[in-house]
Amino acid sequence: LQTLIHCPLFIPKLLQQKQLTNNETLFTNHFLNICYQMKKATNEIDITPFKKFLGSKYKLFEGSKQNDAVEFCRKLLENISTELNEKKNNNLPFVELTNSFSKPKRQRYEISLNYHRKREKSIITDLFYLFIGKTLRCQCGQESYVFNEYLDIPLQIPDNINTIIINELIRNFFKIEVTSH
Repeated sequence: LQTLIHCPLFIPKLLQQKQLTNNETLFTNHFLNICYQMKKATNEIDITPFKKFLGSKYKLFEGSKQNDAVEFCRKLLENISTELNEKKNNNLPFVELTNSFSKPKRQRYEISLNYHRKREKSIITDLFYLFIGKTLRCQCGQESYVFNEYLDIPLQIPDNINTIIINELIRNFFKIEVTSH
């Protein structure tokens, strides 16, 4: 919560959002309530109502169990994004953009990104989402290009490693994946 609250671009833009008083923005309103409390507080604040609200929506967060901070942040940002999605009434289905495979990679990326923006647009998608293209190469020689959105990059840390070098983990994430058909 503290990391999000102290994000210099996020909170001012979030406070500028319209219609934050209705039942469709419950996650946003609960989060903003915590923001207001933290800004005014001179000592600890009580986040119990916020925790109870999250627990009522997701069993993972109910009660006094310890939870994964990344999972919490992801769920919170996904829900705020859904609530503030400017394209909410656009029922554009997700489709495989197969007709773009003959185009250069950069152009395919732009086609996919523009299609995504027709479906989703919010302060969260603008500030926090990454849109990453990856190459999948089959042993038969065929390639496909997958474009996914991420709120975080899921870096794989090998079990048998003594020293972690972040650049190597990132390079490993972006390497071409070889699959069999």
